Amino acid sequence: MSLQVLGRTLAYAARRSALSVQPARNSSYLGSTVVDPLKKYPDVEVSRDPAEWRFVERLLPMKTVPAPRSSTETTLPSGWRPTYAKSLNEPYFIGRSRNHQPSVYLKIKERGFQKFTIIKFITGDIWRLKEDLSKRIEERLGLKHGIHVNEMYGKLVITGDVYNVVMEFYDEKGF
Repeated sequence: MSLQVLGRTLAYAARRSALSVQPARNSSYLGSTVVDPLKKYPDVEVSRDPAEWRFVERLLPMKTVPAPRSSTETTLPSGWRPTYAKSLNEPYFIGRSRNHQPSVYLKIKERGFQKFTIIKFITGDIWRLKEDLSKRIEERLGLKHGIHVNEMYGKLVITGDVYNVVMEFYDEKGF
């Protein structure tokens, strides 16, 4: 009886694998077939005219993000603001990302059960920044949060969602 069951199971598995095998496809460029003979396609004209090239340059992505325009306004309508000169007097400095945005991030892990606020691109006295931030968080929320200092990479990792408190601190200091 067990041999019959085993035989049926093997026969079923063989049928399933035979049905699920797909035919081989020509996935490489060299193995693919040409749709039409090459004589049917139009010839390509190479142009070296700079007047024509400027239309192509508009379509190409920029290699770097342009520097922001200096503005007399403190905050632009989009909410972005430049770094204030007063922030240079602090013993620490929080830099910006390559897109000129604040380098404060909220990382959510474990389906929303673990939340971390991350601050990157810190230069100067990172330990003093840790002390100032922990005082601010404790004043605002009434709770102590664990802060992990990574001095090598210039990064702070704060347990919990304290993004808004950190951004207030960031704006107040003028980074």
